[in-house]
Amino acid sequence: MNLEHMEVRRQEGLYETLLNAIPSSVLLVDRDLRVVLVNRNFLEKGRRAAEGTLGRRLLEVFPPEILDHTRLVRRIQSAFDTNQASTGEKITYRAPGGLMRIYYYRVLPLPDQETVEFAIVVFEDVTEQERLMEAQLLQAEKLAALGVMAGGIAHELRNPLAICSSSAQFLMAEDITPEFRRECAQKLQDGLRRASSIIEHLLKFTRPSEPGDHVRLDLLAALKETLMLVADQAKIQNIHVRARLPEAPAFVEGDARLLQQVFMNLFLNAIHAMPAGGNLEVRVETSLHQVSVQVADTGHGIAASDLGNIFDPFYSKSIGGKGTGLGLPLCYAIVKQHGGAIEVESAPGQGSIFTVRLDWSQDPMPQEQP
Repeated sequence: MNLEHMEVRRQEGLYETLLNAIPSSVLLVDRDLRVVLVNRNFLEKGRRAAEGTLGRRLLEVFPPEILDHTRLVRRIQSAFDTNQASTGEKITYRAPGGLMRIYYYRVLPLPDQETVEFAIVVFEDVTEQERLMEAQLLQAEKLAALGVMAGGIAHELRNPLAICSSSAQFLMAEDITPEFRRECAQKLQDGLRRASSIIEHLLKFTRPSEPGDHVRLDLLAALKETLMLVADQAKIQNIHVRARLPEAPAFVEGDARLLQQVFMNLFLNAIHAMPAGGNLEVRVETSLHQVSVQVADTGHGIAASDLGNIFDPFYSKSIGGKGTGLGLPLCYAIVKQHGGAIEVESAPGQGSIFTVRLDWSQDPMPQEQP
């Protein structure tokens, strides 16, 4: 073995040691986009064998459904040509075992004297950071929704409490008949049950979702609970709410609280779009494989120039600056997380129709759900 070959082997060993010390998944590629080295993290995370990766072209290692080949090649070529790190991109990957993971990848040049012969492709697992950020945004949106509904909630609680107060005053009187006493006691009990139900719905809505909360659920029940929470707010703003729901349950796989957040945001957006009153209609249609929920309003509508941006974070056109710009992006993310789709039809002065499509679950309903 000559000295030049020994030096090459020494450098390869040094590169491999450095790559294995990096906590992210790393691949070293040459100008032909062939994988020269991979680190231990990449092999362990992907449950791969080094023999099945080394020497292969990078585009063969990552199929196009995982990585956009055109953008990947452009980034690697830019690193070779400019000797500068390229901007990164987030990708979603279904890891062995079925778990969805979120990675952020970027490309960095590995300089070798005056020319760049190799590039490093780094994949950083940001799944937990993304989930934590999403959970925090969801809680912030829930609190914002409760703030918007504060007047309606207060009105909804005040009515049963007023009945309880009147009934209690009558019960303290000594000259009432046994029949009237029973009637007052029944009204007192009904009012307390109603107030307790309102509080229970609020607590269920505000409770953070936990990982693994996806179960088979009746989407209609989640819709009815959410409509109950916004009903009084709609009355205050002179908005007539109409729900056209099928009699049979509509089962989907998902997290009831996350789906309630989607519909809460859509309902409140519709209410905001009708400051002078109007109609809010919720329609549910089921087919062999799909459940569709339409939320239609008669509000001011959305301009064509804005329709392509409404699901972008912090893009808000709410009247009076009431919107955070996060409601619809969160709706989009939650629906996508459930394997569904969300669409919108709107025009200025003609109202808006948001449609959420989710896969129908045909399995028998379990006896108990967590």
